[in-house]
Amino acid sequence: MLPYEEGTFQKLDKIEKNIITQNYVDDDIDFLLNILNSDSPRVLIERASLILSKIQSPDIADKVATLLFSENAHARNVGSVILAQIWPASREALEKLVEHPNKHIRKHALDILNMTQSPDAVEIIAKGLDDPELNNVIAAVEYIGEYYESKYVDKMIDVMNRINEPMLISTALESLEKICDETCFTKLPSIISPIDIYTPIILPSFLRFLSAISRKEDIEFIEKAIEQKDIYYKELIDFLKSYTSKYAASLDKPEKLKLIKYTCELLNSEQTPSVNKYELVRLMAHFEPDYLISNISELLDNKDKYIVVAVLDFIGSANSDILKSCGHVKPRILEIIQDASKNLEGFEQAALYVAAMRALHNLESDY
Repeated sequence: MLPYEEGTFQKLDKIEKNIITQNYVDDDIDFLLNILNSDSPRVLIERASLILSKIQSPDIADKVATLLFSENAHARNVGSVILAQIWPASREALEKLVEHPNKHIRKHALDILNMTQSPDAVEIIAKGLDDPELNNVIAAVEYIGEYYESKYVDKMIDVMNRINEPMLISTALESLEKICDETCFTKLPSIISPIDIYTPIILPSFLRFLSAISRKEDIEFIEKAIEQKDIYYKELIDFLKSYTSKYAASLDKPEKLKLIKYTCELLNSEQTPSVNKYELVRLMAHFEPDYLISNISELLDNKDKYIVVAVLDFIGSANSDILKSCGHVKPRILEIIQDASKNLEGFEQAALYVAAMRALHNLESDY
């Protein structure tokens, strides 16, 4: 531990001037590193860190990298930050560290490379895909996805097939979702063939992946996934929204019936939040308004006010052809207006009243 002396601040001032004028010596760097690798006061550690981060030198990066081997966790963290800040001067040091025999050091190197936020770091991060330590492979897969780098899609798919491990597969699917280039479409069979996509760790990531690529045949996966609707309702809804936005106009009757079935199962689940039920009704209005019209009276009597508001919004924005089939619910809309007007406090009551008034206005305008 370095003594907390007034002279330390003066020495730091001198070292900083030496660095600015490119006149620093090894002893200056060692002094800064000793502060960082000690229990010195925070103000000294921050000052030493700031000074070191001003040096764009591969040699200095090698010295800073020694902090990653410290037993002092704070020293390791500070060293990581400095190496990220002085990139690309730290490139050579990190290239060596990412292949270090110690798995923890390799993980530190991957983390630092990601911290640089430099696209040039992805090439080194990708070396982690061949790391013998699973956690390091997962980190590499995650970080490549954060850079939206499609160059390593094939490699990630190979890793998924080689290492059939749920957390890795889940992370890889999330990265592929972000990248989502043409390769993801053509390689989908090889991605899913050796794995159980319906396991709890993998399914939500898989559904998000499907939402991103939205192939028409992928609706077949929902038949089994819908069994877990009480847990993954949001991912299922997002998939249905993505799917219908792309294929609603080209769906045949059997396909629409499947979508209605899945939508109704989510709509009837007690675990689906009301706000998501609103989404589902509006979704149904988009891909199969006839079904909504045929059940409109029942839906307007639903206990969930968000469902009622969604139906009213549907009527309020409907065209003349649809309104001709909705005239019989006008008395029910008047009841809703009357009941809601008694107490307009709270969002739900106000939303009911406004939506009902808009629906009534649209109905009456059409006649």
